[in-house]
Amino acid sequence: MRIGVRLPKVEPGAYRKAGVCPKCGGKAFRRYGKKGERKVIRDLRYEEVESQRYQCKQCGYRKRVYPVGVSRAQQSARLKGMSVLLYILGPSYGGVSDFLGAVGVCTSKMTVYNNVQEAGEMARKK
Repeated sequence: MRIGVRLPKVEPGAYRKAGVCPKCGGKAFRRYGKKGERKVIRDLRYEEVESQRYQCKQCGYRKRVYPVGVSRAQQSARLKGMSVLLYILGPSYGGVSDFLGAVGVCTSKMTVYNNVQEAGEMARKK
């Protein structure tokens, strides 16, 4: 049996659109503040990415937009996916944490546990 693995990609240069304002429902945003703010992340390839800030033209609500594969969390979507995949393959939470630490990305057992629980919730919703 062959297992297909598709881990999420992290693309530091590709940003999502600002979307809809959660306060007023407006769709018009403009860049706000610095050109790009540094965000430190845990990932296998990247140590940091740049987030962009946008402001709603109607109400002034400000939000950050992160590159594809990055969110407000400290770890990237790729690292979350990899920790879940490794856990599914058999090692304990501590074993996954030790393996990722050996590869160069430090995570705790609790972080791996939370990633697995989050993936389980997403799978149940689908």
